[in-house]
Amino acid sequence: MSAAADEHSTMAGTKKINFGKPLDLTVLKDKVALVTGGAAGIGLGVVGALAKAGARVAICDVNEEAGKKVEEELLGQGYK
Repeated sequence: MSAAADEHSTMAGTKKINFGKPLDLTVLKDKVALVTGGAAGIGLGVVGALAKAGARVAICDVNEEAGKKVEEELLGQGYK
């Protein structure tokens, strides 16, 4: 990658992500996350990962019934 391309790979003031290093998910504990499409598919996976990391997750989905079911399952497992 050229220096010019590397220069534009991040937004000003942000750190580059080292994908060779595991993410520290402890920084998510007690944070609030809003996940659109959180009742199914990739969104559901994101909801689960955030909940396991200790975040408080708001599930937003056009399928309200499925969203409520996910909420009940997570609350039943002790997640917030």
